[in-house]
Amino acid sequence: MNNNDISYLMNMLNNMDKNQLANGLNQLNQILSSEERQRIIQALNSKNNPQK
Repeated sequence: MNNNDISYLMNMLNNMDKNQLANGLNQLNQILSSEERQRIIQALNSKNNPQK
């Protein structure tokens, strides 16, 4: 998974309603490796806290 994949994924997640998001996250949790999950969490954290 590269940065473009993560960017696309984050845009897709931002456009989902709450139920779609919950279902998507459950599916992703089963598919992604722990390293990929960590990269997504870091990207989300940096997006929410741009001063870091």
